Amino acid sequence: MATSKFLSDEENKGKIRVAIIGAGLAGLAVANGLLKDPDEKFDGQIFERDTIAFSSERGGYQLRVSLSGLNALKTMSSAEVWPKVREVWSEDKETAPTLVDPVTFKALLRLDEHRRSFPTL
Repeated sequence: MATSKFLSDEENKGKIRVAIIGAGLAGLAVANGLLKDPDEKFDGQIFERDTIAFSSERGGYQLRVSLSGLNALKTMSSAEVWPKVREVWSEDKETAPTLVDPVTFKALLRLDEHRRSFPTL
């Protein structure tokens, strides 16, 4: 059973406790949004059953982000981070994936810049 990391009753001071179930893309987006609340009125806790979810051993995934998804990311991102997110995720043309640093969103490897070793259709 998971141990709760909510603030103690003394520290809570009337904050709204929010349990976020799952550390996937949606859960982390919600947590990020709560952290940006200027009034700091939320006490959020992420609950994830998969212990490897918080390490880099999980592997990689390719994400396709729709226009509405990009709009959501823009809303949640800081002015400093958004241009980096947009650079690697908002191209309209078909390209190979870009590998990015999950912390800084810096492009680490642009696969579309490498010569293809397979026939194109």
